[in-house]
Amino acid sequence: MLAVGSIAFIAGIIIAVIVLVILIVVLVKVLKKVTYASRQIKSVTNTVKGVSKAVYGTTNVVEGVKRQQFEHATTPRTISNMSGIYLPQIQKDFPEFHYDEMRERAKNVLTSYLYCIDQDSPSKLSEGNDELKNALNMHLQLLKDRNYDEHFERMKIHKCEISNYVKKEGLCTVTFQAAIQYYHYILEGDRIKTGRKDQMTQAKYEIQLMYVQNRDLAKESANSAMGINCPNCAAPISNLGAKHCIYCGTPIVEFNIHAWNFSAIKELK
Repeated sequence: MLAVGSIAFIAGIIIAVIVLVILIVVLVKVLKKVTYASRQIKSVTNTVKGVSKAVYGTTNVVEGVKRQQFEHATTPRTISNMSGIYLPQIQKDFPEFHYDEMRERAKNVLTSYLYCIDQDSPSKLSEGNDELKNALNMHLQLLKDRNYDEHFERMKIHKCEISNYVKKEGLCTVTFQAAIQYYHYILEGDRIKTGRKDQMTQAKYEIQLMYVQNRDLAKESANSAMGINCPNCAAPISNLGAKHCIYCGTPIVEFNIHAWNFSAIKELK
């Protein structure tokens, strides 16, 4: 009986040792996997920090993203400044073209256009031909159809320069580019659909200035984007041969046919 008990005891010890060895082996494997995973995580972390440092200037990714968002919101957009190239050509073709005056008009019509959207009031547009007015009305109508209210607040233009000049038969076009900042958001009822009220946005726009040079071409396009308006009441002049405005009686002189007029405003992404 004693021998049998001894054998059972020894067998129990052997089994316990085997189980312990198995547990140790399993534990070692688990530790190896944990160590490998830890190294991989550390490697990825270091890689992310390195990329963050290179891109954002800091190893803190969250801080880096916030810093980039701030810089993007406060750094004016770069515009195409071709004034030095095109202005001499324009002034050669049109000696009466006063650059500073036209540039101020371009800036004013841009802010006026955005203000009209903000106030949902197309009548506040400072100037522009039928094409520009129609584009504004279509934009406002689209907002109404979607039950949106679009807002542009605290607008500031950083820079405005000529970016292009095209001279065709009977028609010349000067294009300005402007870098502008504002607070932009769209409301759907009381909920903000897009944008933020508390974050500035930097944007870039094209403002197109048109000159009808050929009288015959202007006659053929009297009801188009090249329409001429009364200098007093801004009513459209349907008959370019008219000597007086049919609405207010203001004399229409030949100079009004040859007039610069804003025809389009477009945001550039």
